[in-house]
Order: sequence, then C-alpha cells, then structure tokens
Amino acid sequence: MDRTSSRFGRLVLTQALGRWEEEGQPLDDGPALRALAATERQAQMLERAERLLPLTPLPSHWRELRRLALGLGLAAALLLWLAGGGILGRALGGGHSINVLLAWWAVLGVNLLALLAWTVLALLGGVGLGGGLGGLSGWALALLRPWLAREKRLLLAEAGALARRGRLLPWLTGLFSHAVWALVMGLVLAGLWWAFAFSAYRLGWESTILAGADFAQWVHGLGRLPALLGFPNPAPDSLNRWVGSPEGHRLLALWLLGCTVVYGLLPRLLLLGLCALMLAWRQRRLTLDAAAPWYQSLARRLDRLSPARVLDAGPDDAPAVAPRGAVADRGPWALLAYETDPRQPLPQALAGAALAVLSSDGGAAQQGELMQALRQLPAGLPLLVAVRATATPDRALQRWLQRLREQGHGCALCLLAPASDADRRRWRDGVAAWGQVLPVLDEAQAALGPGAWTGAVHG
Repeated sequence: MDRTSSRFGRLVLTQALGRWEEEGQPLDDGPALRALAATERQAQMLERAERLLPLTPLPSHWRELRRLALGLGLAAALLLWLAGGGILGRALGGGHSINVLLAWWAVLGVNLLALLAWTVLALLGGVGLGGGLGGLSGWALALLRPWLAREKRLLLAEAGALARRGRLLPWLTGLFSHAVWALVMGLVLAGLWWAFAFSAYRLGWESTILAGADFAQWVHGLGRLPALLGFPNPAPDSLNRWVGSPEGHRLLALWLLGCTVVYGLLPRLLLLGLCALMLAWRQRRLTLDAAAPWYQSLARRLDRLSPARVLDAGPDDAPAVAPRGAVADRGPWALLAYETDPRQPLPQALAGAALAVLSSDGGAAQQGELMQALRQLPAGLPLLVAVRATATPDRALQRWLQRLREQGHGCALCLLAPASDADRRRWRDGVAAWGQVLPVLDEAQAALGPGAWTGAVHG
C-alpha cells in the first residue's frame, strides 16, 4: 500500500483485503504478524494490510479505479464547461443590445437554484446529495460496475460503505459540484469581461408593463453586495438618468460583472473550501468497521497469535501473593499462555516479570509461528507454561512440552487461578502419567522465578 495514499484509500484497501481473504483468498500472514510494530488494534490492521497488499492485485485495481473516476469527473466538467459557453451566449444575446436583468438571470439563475437545493439538502443531513453534478461520476461508475473486474467491484463496495459510514458523501459530491460550478462561473466571468472590454454593448432594461423605476430599484438592490467589493452601484435616480448613455452602459456592464463574482463565483469557491475542510476532518475520524466478520476473525487471531513481546521488568514488579519467607528469582524467563481465554488478561505478576510473553491456541497451524518466535529468544531460556486450572492435561500439551524441551527450554506448568486442590492433583497425576518430572505451580509460586521452580527439568 502506498504510504502517500489518503487515509480513506488506506482504509478502503484494508477493508477490501479483509473481504478478499474472507471470500476465499487467505494469505500467509505469519511473517507480517510477527513484524507488527503497532500495539493499537486498528493500527495493527492497517500495518498488516500494508505488508500484505503488495501480494494482491488490489492496489493496482484501486489505482485504475481512481484514474477512471478522475476521467469521468473531467468528462463531466468538460460538458459543464461547454454549458458555460451556452450560458454566456444566452447572457449576451444575438446582438449588441442586452437586457441586464434577463442577462443576470441567464448567468446566475440555474447556478443559484442548484446552490439553494444543495444548501437545503445539506441542512437536512445530506439526504440526496449524491444526485446532480456531484453524482455524475458515481452514477457513471455504477453504470460500469457490471463490466468491472471482481476486485474493482469489491473496492467500490468498500469505498461506498466507508463513505456512507463516515458521512463523506455530502461533502465529496459537494466538492465535485462546487468545483465544476466555480469553473463554469469563472468561464462566464472571463467571457463577459472579454466581450465588454473589446466590443460595444448597449445595456439597459425594457418592459411593456413595468415602470423603469422598478427596474432601477431591482438593479440597485442586487448591486449592494458587489458594491462592498468596489463595484459601482449608483442610486436608482442616477441610473434612470444614465440609461442609454455610454456612462450608463459602462456602469451596468461593471454591475453585471460584480453580480457574477459575488452571486456566482465567490459562493462556490467558499463552499468548495468548506467541503475540502470537512472531508479532511471527517477522513481523520474514519475507522475500520470493527463489526465486520473479517475484522472480528482477525482480531481473535491477533489475540491468540500475537508474536513475542518484550516487557520491561521493573524492580517494583512483585508477585501479588508470595509464600512467606520465599526468595524471588525473577529471571530471565519467558511466559507461554497455552489455550487460555484471550478475553482474560494474564496475571500482571507473571506477565510483568517475564522477559517475553507468547500465546498458543494449541492448534497445529500455529506451531511453526510459535517455534519461530521461540528461536528469537535466548537459548535455554526457562519457560513457564500457563494453563487453565480447570482444563485437563492431554497428549497435545505433552507433545508441545516435548518440542519445547527439544528447543533447550526448561519448562514448568502454572495453573491460573482459581485452582482447587482437585485441580492441582489432576494436573500432577496427569504429568506423572506422561513419565515426566515437571513442576506444577500456583501463580504465587510461579511469579518467584526459575529459582523457586523446584524440580524444573532443564534440557
């Protein structure tokens, strides 16, 4: 996975990888799990995906999808850019005589209606914001979906689910819509300026039933905001005197340019910036879907198959309960949790004092990984095997212990509390039936270290 990818892209690829494996493409992630540096669960998922994705075709398909979406977006922008030329043509009319209020509506009417619709939908929570200009690329991708490869369909599904869960769609479609409309308004503004700068136009208003004073009031009212940016906005009585004169044509041309800037271009640029900021903010809040089946399955594997980790053993790490008069010998030694409940944390008196902590679910599939982790430990390091006191010693555990001894590790068994007298007798009898001399300890005895594990077998 490309480290420069956006957080959205990294999450989409991670979720798609989980689904890809879940649907029958499992990867050998043993080396990746052993190399994990992150400790937080979501960070572990992202780091694992980063190591495994180069082994899959998903990144290349994601890049192709991004290029396709960009191409569709540019095609939609080109169509609307051509539409901008049509807007300019309607505003200027067929000749050199322009009714400024009709030109105002031709330039800004559709844009303002679209802007009003987007604002209302945004205030209602973004329902329906996938339509209009913002939905053109998404609609085209949905239309192409049946012809896309399986990996692309998977990536599209995960991208859509993540965008909906993170409430990105209103701001993503808004970003596209405002960018295109800003382009259109920029084109219209440049076209108007060019036409007024190098051609002579007669600007005014004409009406059969409305008085000229009413038009002057409307022009003056609409010019209040552009006047804040320095565009001329003469009083209605002045306009009535100047209409038809060269000065009147110049003032109305500047008025129309100012209205295009204030009512057309600036709102789109401001909303474009708002959508970009909201997208960046919401992307930082995005997380993987922890309720997804692949996530839950991988989380359980990470609990069971976590690689060896080194813990700092401080001088204050004393056992919770120690036999009176006993002398502690803290190590070095390692702790192996064998078929323990992953939801139940190991006693701090044991985990905090051990040089390394490993875990095993007892399955044969994990033996290779566990043995590889053991090879990274110092040769001959004593090993405390923690088991549930209520469990029963069986041949699978006996074979594990035999392999550990063949690796040169002296072993002792620790019964995790609560352990009854019956539990201790059952375990001691079971170990004796194996023909082995192996200490069976309580938590307090085990926490004292190898020096207190009397009867430990070495080598």
